[in-house]
Amino acid sequence: MQTTGWINRVLVWFGGVALLALTFQIGAAVVSRSLLHTPIYGTIEISMYYYMVAIALLPLGAVQVAKGHVIVEVFTQALRSGIRRKLDLFATLLTLLYLGVLGWGCLKAAFSAFQDGEYAHLYAFDLIIWPARWILLAGILGFLATIIGQLLARKYAVDGADGINENV
Repeated sequence: MQTTGWINRVLVWFGGVALLALTFQIGAAVVSRSLLHTPIYGTIEISMYYYMVAIALLPLGAVQVAKGHVIVEVFTQALRSGIRRKLDLFATLLTLLYLGVLGWGCLKAAFSAFQDGEYAHLYAFDLIIWPARWILLAGILGFLATIIGQLLARKYAVDGADGINENV
């Protein structure tokens, strides 16, 4: 779990840097447009292709560690704890499968975008956007590493209350 903790700290740090850069660039664009009557071309596209991807996806693993994802317990809250643990394990395995497929698709898309030199044509210039595909992949891989770390930790975890191994 220490490796995934380190990975998540780095990804959250980069997401925070992206948030600061977004704030600075939007602020600069507003000041430039208001005071100088000159827009900063590409602000919306850079925000959309780079900053928002980093802000939304890089911290996914850290959100998983903090149990910050939406969990609906309406139907499971009345179940015994052993059954809830098994359902939680099932959901985690399903998430692992989903992230594996999503990660594979993102990897293929990132390679394709890199090979094609993907860009967005803007009014004043062409914005290279293929690196954003790799940011997306980094967020998915960080989330995937966290899920794998949690599954491995669960395998070796021992319930302190009754001493029963939670290897379900």
